[in-house]
Amino acid sequence: MNYSRMPNPDESEISPKNYRWPLFACLFAILWVLLTVLWMAWGVNQTKKEKEQRLQMDPFGNQLEQVD
Repeated sequence: MNYSRMPNPDESEISPKNYRWPLFACLFAILWVLLTVLWMAWGVNQTKKEKEQRLQMDPFGNQLEQVD
């Protein structure tokens, strides 16, 4: 016996599989870029501080103006 089924409208519109790994990969990439920018900003700040300290020293590393 061949019974025919009534077509279900929900079955005709099967949604594609929803992958989550692209979301995690995108979030990881955004986090990586954010941390890289913060790290470089911190490095620039450290370099400026070291430059200001070097300006107050002679070539041998002694302070130019000593306050006693």
